[in-house]
Amino acid sequence: MDTPLARLLKPRPKFQAITSIRDDTGLLVTTPTAIRDTFTRYFRSLYDHTPTHTPANETLCREIKQYLADASLPSLPDSRLEPLSSPVTEEELHAALKSMKPHKAPGPDGFTYHYYKSHSGILGPHLLSMFNNLLEGGKLPADSLLASIALIPKPGKDKHMVGNYRPISLINTDLKLFTKILSKRLDLIMGTLIHPDQVGFIPGRQAYENTRRSADLLWLASSSNTPSLFLSLDAEKAFDRAEWPFLFTLLSHLGFPPPFVRAIQALYSIPTAQIIISGTDPLPFPIRNGTRQGCPLSPALFALFLEPLLQHLRKDPHITGFRMGDQEYKLSAYADDILLSLTRPLSSLPAVMRRLDEFSRLSGYKVNITKSEAVATHMSQGDLDTIRGAYPIRVSPTSIDYLGIALPSNPGTCMIKISLRCSLN
Repeated sequence: MDTPLARLLKPRPKFQAITSIRDDTGLLVTTPTAIRDTFTRYFRSLYDHTPTHTPANETLCREIKQYLADASLPSLPDSRLEPLSSPVTEEELHAALKSMKPHKAPGPDGFTYHYYKSHSGILGPHLLSMFNNLLEGGKLPADSLLASIALIPKPGKDKHMVGNYRPISLINTDLKLFTKILSKRLDLIMGTLIHPDQVGFIPGRQAYENTRRSADLLWLASSSNTPSLFLSLDAEKAFDRAEWPFLFTLLSHLGFPPPFVRAIQALYSIPTAQIIISGTDPLPFPIRNGTRQGCPLSPALFALFLEPLLQHLRKDPHITGFRMGDQEYKLSAYADDILLSLTRPLSSLPAVMRRLDEFSRLSGYKVNITKSEAVATHMSQGDLDTIRGAYPIRVSPTSIDYLGIALPSNPGTCMIKISLRCSLN
């Protein structure tokens, strides 16, 4: 009962029209047209941030293949291939349609789930034909790949800055049904491809697994007087910056069957987007990187996209974590929320930065190190000054937040408070 109760208690933000925004020069603009143009320029640049990174770039693709080979990633067993590439069935379509709320916001074509549910008997055969054609290598018309972007302000951020809005892609309902079916198929195999360190959007895994383990590691570091650094990485527009050459090379490297890869490539062949601003006509622009927030398939694709980086961090001998038995714990991840648990920080941190730079160069992923936060235990002031001098990381003297949980530099104090509270009760 805790989940539905939390949803009822959670305050729902009221819709607020965007009445002013700062443009590229810092000037505050207030007309709907100027606001639309400012957002369009920003997202047009974001969704094509590295024009030279295309499948035709042979040097890039060769380096990506080598990077993936060095990561020692798992591959799909033969028993898992057939369910991924088999024709879409009527039962799958019915299950996907049933799971969708009827009055969710539609894509640019305006057709809602209520429409598809009301006429499923007529539309079902046509949808199945289209979906299976995509698995066989078919293409989609450009209009089908157009998405409307709704802008959601990030809590506690300056609403006059274009970068402080989360872009939610409203894609057409028929494609959303197809991606829901592909997502359900992926759910069956994600646990075999993604390490248990990553708990975000993986069936059967929960965020509390990582928050509890991080708290335990902090207690271990404090009680054993181990100099350590717990670093929470801030990824810059993580979902939006993922580059397709890396993603599609990765899918092939992991052993995904060609029909499944072709279907995803069809969804990312010639996509376009348009920003929704009240009182203006939208201006479509091309999309050349990113996984769309709002698409049912995006969380799984992003988890796959990020796994090679996490694997390189795990296997790098110059990055040391906490060893217990035959296990070494270096990181916890919930989608792009990554917490590194580092011992020997002066040698581990430079190795982490090298791995981040390498992955960024090949994939488009980018960490904003100035917004990344850390908390240290049993580190000398001299070592902390060395880290601050080399990297613009904010090292908190008290605690950092990870997945809504405050991780303190002195967990013993918190344990005493909890013990006293429990004894009083």
